[in-house]
Amino acid sequence: MLCAAMEGNLPITLALLHAGASAAQRVLGNARSSLEAACVRGHGAVAAALLDHGAEINAGSGVDGATPLDQASKGGHVHVVQMLLDQKADPTTAKRSDNGHSPLHSAAIKGHAEVAKALVIACPALLHQLDYDGCTALQLALAQGHGNVVNQLERPQLATLGGGRGQRYGGAV
Repeated sequence: MLCAAMEGNLPITLALLHAGASAAQRVLGNARSSLEAACVRGHGAVAAALLDHGAEINAGSGVDGATPLDQASKGGHVHVVQMLLDQKADPTTAKRSDNGHSPLHSAAIKGHAEVAKALVIACPALLHQLDYDGCTALQLALAQGHGNVVNQLERPQLATLGGGRGQRYGGAV
């Protein structure tokens, strides 16, 4: 299953799922899941199929604590990020490693402006979330010289687009 997900092979993934393979199974105990592998590589259709078959959307990896949303954010796969947010992935979860970076921190460090925008529209409170070193995503984007991300995160109207996570998804931040 992991190899099929990593390669983005939807027909094989679906065949394995229909044959009874577990969408939530991890290789070598707590290592990466098939969902994480699909998200790392930006395979949205495979990720959606795994979620439809019981993959855990907010489960952190035993390797570094990264969630599927972390992986998609770090990779700059905005279509996968949006799909995960639509499926109620928690954008506020910080990884146990990487200095407590949220998906927004990861997108800011890597220079993925559209991912950063999608995350902040879903959850404006992310703009104020600090990593273990006390840095916001904006500070990290500035430090990395990612002006495109800085421009997205400094736009005051960004936090009000879409009504924020509380209104969009029916819950408080």
